[in-house]
Amino acid sequence: MKRSFLKWFFPVLLLLTVADGTTLAAEGLPEILVSFEGGTITREQMVKRVHQNDPAVKENSGGFRVLLRQYVDEELYRIALRRYLREAGFPPSAEMAYACLQQLYRAWPKPMKRPSDAELKKNAADPDLQLLLAGLRYLRQTKPETLHVTETQMEDFYREQQDLFRRPASVQAEVLRTAPTPAGRTAITAAAARILQGEDFSRVAADTPERLDTPIPEETIARLGAGLKEGAVGKVTELPSGYVLIRVVRHVPEGYYSLAEARGYIQQELVALRAAKELHRIVASQLPEMKVQYHF
Repeated sequence: MKRSFLKWFFPVLLLLTVADGTTLAAEGLPEILVSFEGGTITREQMVKRVHQNDPAVKENSGGFRVLLRQYVDEELYRIALRRYLREAGFPPSAEMAYACLQQLYRAWPKPMKRPSDAELKKNAADPDLQLLLAGLRYLRQTKPETLHVTETQMEDFYREQQDLFRRPASVQAEVLRTAPTPAGRTAITAAAARILQGEDFSRVAADTPERLDTPIPEETIARLGAGLKEGAVGKVTELPSGYVLIRVVRHVPEGYYSLAEARGYIQQELVALRAAKELHRIVASQLPEMKVQYHF
């Protein structure tokens, strides 16, 4: 399952009436596309964004102007929401987004894969995600009723979006890992010999010098356990992080996460949808105060 914070954030909704679809090349656009109280949106900004996000769209095509208007409206949305949140005391920032993401992913059920800390920091640097998370914080503290999700709504989402909750086949195993050093290799080789002679895996692992307690990825365990029967002990394998030995406890077939396991994920998805709708409503109420004027 993949996190989808932003899929609700900029739906193809134009906040104001779209102009006619007349073809208009970039060189025919005014330098200032939109002016509003306290700022402008320029031709250079928006044409560059169209080229970056939709390089296949030609400037002399019928869809160029429509795309340009969409990007202009999205930029107005960002500006209006950022202003509103700053005035309300909830300014978007990478630090705030990182803290919010940590809290969100801590609420996920254990079976579901969480991003690494490096991935969290990379995501937190996204200005759009910062804006959405600042909006979520604002709504949670000032309008929590707008984010309420019922059990029936979660059940409906789970049933309608079943493919989101597909669980790949996995392996449950006891794991012994030692340091990536000659001493680590010697220790795990000796441990493997004891286990193959009939000693208990967990007891031998606890006695093994050079043992590392940090977990290894589930995908690695699944790969090492592929082809091994339940109860079987694999071979000592060298990984970049050290030497590994596993004993397969159980093969878990492909299936679906249960509703109970997926509840945290579903709640976050539905809350994100409600937040996006409420933030759109807030922005729509702010736009008239910005005195927006289109020049194309």
